[in-house]
Amino acid sequence: MRNSLVWGISTDERQLRLSLNELINERDSLAATVSDISQNNRSLVQRVREKTEEIAQLEEEISELQLSSSALQDEVARLERINNGKQFRIDQLSRDITESNNQNRDLRAQIATFDEYVKQASQEISSQKQRINQLLAQLTQLRQAKEQYKSESKNLRRQLNELSERLFAVANLPTERRRNLSGNYIGNVKKSNTKYHFDPNCYVWWSLVGQYFYSNDKQFNNIKSSSPEIFMRAGLEDCDICSGRNRLS
Repeated sequence: MRNSLVWGISTDERQLRLSLNELINERDSLAATVSDISQNNRSLVQRVREKTEEIAQLEEEISELQLSSSALQDEVARLERINNGKQFRIDQLSRDITESNNQNRDLRAQIATFDEYVKQASQEISSQKQRINQLLAQLTQLRQAKEQYKSESKNLRRQLNELSERLFAVANLPTERRRNLSGNYIGNVKKSNTKYHFDPNCYVWWSLVGQYFYSNDKQFNNIKSSSPEIFMRAGLEDCDICSGRNRLS
């Protein structure tokens, strides 16, 4: 009966741990996606600003060209009145007018193209903002799920203590031999080549806790403590997973 209870709790904890790992991975992926989208959004805003400035410059050039075209036309009329024989000059001015009109037409076409680009960029920015809002909402849900996991982990630890008390009571062990989770730090001080653990998200932590609760074999020598000092004095280093140097995958 004791083994089945332990097995059930271990299975639940593994499932909780796997769920947390998936949530952590999804959170990291979403956070990276949000960062990329924000960077793209800033780039698009900058490009729109630059294109808007270019449009303003082009409109100013069009206005100048229109004034130039009008002046050229006036000059042609004046020369025709003064001297109809200066046809070469008139033809040259006419060609200048035609070229100015062509430039005007090309610039207007560019403005139309830029206007369409600005419109599309604005729509994309709006779409990206909606996407960011959706991702932020998902991140909020992940944070809530993480808090729920912490609460469930705390409850499970409390259930382990309660279960150990019941098992010790069934075994009719003396009170001084009963154990409970007096602290998060646990390790085997007789094995200096091992590491001490303190994070319930670490699977080795749960293995040592199981040995601590349910094994009477003294070869384990697992010690629980509320601080790491006893393990550091014994030459043990902290676990890479518990310290965050190596993430669970």
